[in-house]
Amino acid sequence: MGSSLPGSRVDQSCTRCRAVVAGVLIASIGNAAQFQNGRQLAAWAGLVPRCHGSGGKNLLGKITKKGDRSVPTALIHGARAIFCWRHKHDDAMRRWISAVAARRGNKRAIVAMANKLARIVFRILHDQEPFDLNKAFA
Repeated sequence: MGSSLPGSRVDQSCTRCRAVVAGVLIASIGNAAQFQNGRQLAAWAGLVPRCHGSGGKNLLGKITKKGDRSVPTALIHGARAIFCWRHKHDDAMRRWISAVAARRGNKRAIVAMANKLARIVFRILHDQEPFDLNKAFA
């Protein structure tokens, strides 16, 4: 990807997002200013649980499957790659995903990592700052 593209910083600074995933995200998201925060981007991508609530009791369901499926598919593929190679490196991201997998299971850990990647991409596009692994997983 060329450095003249507005979101090329995603591919250059986040070593976890490669060219294909970054290209899909940048083409689909467009301008990150349309979202107020990273959770809105993750919700737009369908990576947050569905909320059901009544009488003051909130229940969280499965992730939503509405909208363009290319974005969550790309994020989940990227998260799956990180998950599969988590034992090769020792950094904050790998420790975080291993802890989530131990608590909640492998598939939920992969979706949680995809959600986290969406929030990281939002922060990179919104703030125009390079990705800092230690800051993201502190």
